[in-house]
Amino acid sequence: MKKKLLILPLLMVVITGCSSQSLSSTSCVKCMPPKQPFSIPFEDFSFSLEWGVELDASYNSETKQLVKFTHVRERQPEDYITTYTYPNLRDVYDDVRTIDIFSYDDEFDPFKGKQHIMTTPSMQYKLTIGDKSIEIKDYPISRDMRGLTVKGKDLIELIFSITDTIESSDEWNNLPDFEYYYM
Repeated sequence: MKKKLLILPLLMVVITGCSSQSLSSTSCVKCMPPKQPFSIPFEDFSFSLEWGVELDASYNSETKQLVKFTHVRERQPEDYITTYTYPNLRDVYDDVRTIDIFSYDDEFDPFKGKQHIMTTPSMQYKLTIGDKSIEIKDYPISRDMRGLTVKGKDLIELIFSITDTIESSDEWNNLPDFEYYYM
């Protein structure tokens, strides 16, 4: 009889412990809400990416608008805008599905508080897929990847792949040089 009485309080502690876990905790899988599945078919897939010290470059795969620079002083803003068709859209789609884009916080720290090299100025990135946007602030301008979490590395590699593809394109290189690099 005493053994049965001891088991009951133990079970209550386990059950109430699980129900009090935060939803972001991975120690209580049953308490977590189900993951939002990536349900965008490839035919409807598009992305937009803003990057730079002040998010001054951008590309939108749906409109095909590529902007090299927004903080214009001497030229006209339209001098830095062109159209561009991203050549590897299927690769981006596959990568976005693989890294589970919906599991990232809207403001994401790829280092998750780990020590890392900081630079002034620093880069910013904002990736948008459908109605999901992920913003990274204060990323080293050197593109140093030491100290990244696994999840951070996956996202940064995707972003670097996109920006490298765009910045090596004829469309990007045919736009005028930057008027200044940062202020």
